[in-house]
Amino acid sequence: MKKILILLMLILITGCTNNNEKKYYALVKELKQIETTTINIPFDITIVLDKITDNEIVYNAVIDNAQEEIKDVVALVTNDQVTNKMYPSIGIFDKKIKIVPSHKEINDDSVKGIALVGYLPFDKEIEEFSGIFKVYVEFTLKGKRQKIYYIYKI
Repeated sequence: MKKILILLMLILITGCTNNNEKKYYALVKELKQIETTTINIPFDITIVLDKITDNEIVYNAVIDNAQEEIKDVVALVTNDQVTNKMYPSIGIFDKKIKIVPSHKEINDDSVKGIALVGYLPFDKEIEEFSGIFKVYVEFTLKGKRQKIYYIYKI
């Protein structure tokens, strides 16, 4: 009986992982095809780059300053650099979050903002970096499911 339960749990976990991976790769593909930024985004998105070593830069996609509470947030940031690493995300492989406006109190399941952090190999000065970052955010606002796209070119 114990073996059957363990087998069933493994099948369930594997099935969820496969669905999450499918969603992740579908979103990456979708973002690669996007060419315009959504207008009237109900929060701020900022991309910040820093040189952390002689051979690497870090990028931060910061999502904050929500005008109203947004729930069940799924976010992904991609870039046009050649890499074999996964892109930073939230709400795909882990728990979806709730972002509240900065003037509201936060509780156990809410935050005032998020930062998706990724690393890229780059051995020149940071001022010489050029690239395109694309951000996907899916969320619920006032009971309606929405998604936005944001493009940042350096």
